[in-house]
Amino acid sequence: MRRYIEVPIQLLDIEGEGFHIMVKGMIHGKEARFLIDTGASRSVFDPVNVSKFIENLQFERHEMYGKLGLPHIDGILGGDLLKKHRATINYRAQKMRLTP
Repeated sequence: MRRYIEVPIQLLDIEGEGFHIMVKGMIHGKEARFLIDTGASRSVFDPVNVSKFIENLQFERHEMYGKLGLPHIDGILGGDLLKKHRATINYRAQKMRLTP
């Protein structure tokens, strides 16, 4: 029995000087897009965008990635969630594996 899920990743070029990893996921049954930031200690969500999925949430204020000209995102998955779900990123296959 498989004890993980595997999701496709998309590599987004940042002005030829690096890249970000984007994944599609779900929040309360609705599709959402997230950046994966393996160097971020915490996950971050934009309160305006996340309110489309979940009502009456309280958020700490954090800087957003909107100024980079990347596609719209609904949150950034950081080390806290990546560690909790034992994330494995396979760049060659462009997939990320998570345990439930």
